[in-house]
Amino acid sequence: VVVAAQDDDATCGLYLAESSTSTTKDPKLGIFAGKDYDAKSPIGPPEIAIQIPNMQSHMRRKPMPLQKAVADVEQYFWTSESTGAAWEVKAEGGRVITAIPGAGVLGNYHPFLINSDWNQFSGHFRKMKGASMSPKKPHVGRGAYTTYFNVTIQSTQAIQAGVEIFANYGEQWEENNKKEDAEEEDEDDTTVKRKDYNKLDAVVDQVLDFLETHKSELTPEAEKDIYHFLTRDVLQAATGSKSQKLVDLLPKRPQELQKVKDAGGVLIYNEPEIRKDLQWLEENGRCMDLLEPGPSTIPHAGLGAFAKRNLSKGSLVAPAPLIHIPDGETMMDMYRLDWVETEDGDEVMAPINKKVINKQLILNYCFGHKDSSMLFLPFGMNTNL
Repeated sequence: VVVAAQDDDATCGLYLAESSTSTTKDPKLGIFAGKDYDAKSPIGPPEIAIQIPNMQSHMRRKPMPLQKAVADVEQYFWTSESTGAAWEVKAEGGRVITAIPGAGVLGNYHPFLINSDWNQFSGHFRKMKGASMSPKKPHVGRGAYTTYFNVTIQSTQAIQAGVEIFANYGEQWEENNKKEDAEEEDEDDTTVKRKDYNKLDAVVDQVLDFLETHKSELTPEAEKDIYHFLTRDVLQAATGSKSQKLVDLLPKRPQELQKVKDAGGVLIYNEPEIRKDLQWLEENGRCMDLLEPGPSTIPHAGLGAFAKRNLSKGSLVAPAPLIHIPDGETMMDMYRLDWVETEDGDEVMAPINKKVINKQLILNYCFGHKDSSMLFLPFGMNTNL
């Protein structure tokens, strides 16, 4: 895809590019900041949220490969709490998952650098005049599109231009991470953890403040001796067996400490691939935030996608990576559910018969072909609109 120059001076706020967490065995795309974001700032335009009730339960009587495919697809989705949709199912034990395109799929996880999270209030203030979004108003498009929108991800800290966006994957991920940390600590207390990077950032700040306060009194040699004392002897006493690993994460000379601060902390200083040069992103990435949602000009069509800035003919409108959904038509089937007992004596929700009574709403947001059972769900920003 050749991206033409923009017709105005607007800065690209978000780029789609290869993630810093990508590997040969597990290639990934990621989102990178195209500009500086203050803490608690919205990142990119708001998105829709598509609720998917009881997907695994509806597939309970299907062949095991299809049930496994459902589980594989669900890894791209969120729990319903992220958009306030926990009550979309009435039955006790029902389960709703939420598809959120854009950052909802592309925001990767980093155990040490979570810099964004969902603004869970934004979806509750979803009011779009002229979009016929009210579920109580009868019209031809009713039930054909989601009524959940204005879903916003925001920065949890200041994010510098070029830094990859890492999302908070929720309490379950955090809980698992804490358990892994605890197990690692029992087995090997030399493992560097998230709290260690935070401590090192505090050390950098304190040393910089000290050197700035006493710069008129210190010779370069004295400055070096004090720096080595603070970062080696004091740090070793405070951190014990992992001290050498932590010392190695700091620069050798005190004059380079400001580079750590400018990079955004010890972690990014030591893993520079987390932050890409804007020129590199321009050449190797694709601008993601060229579209924004608004009431469609088509009556009763819900929301539509609108250009945020002037786009020249032949230029990129939006990158749209795809989630592959095998046997998608079958996976979208919905049945009347009830509690049934399994061979092991457990009770689970499952179809009471083979009669399909509806389709999952997310089907309306997928691409497909009449001669193929494969569906493709685009997850570029606002590309579903």
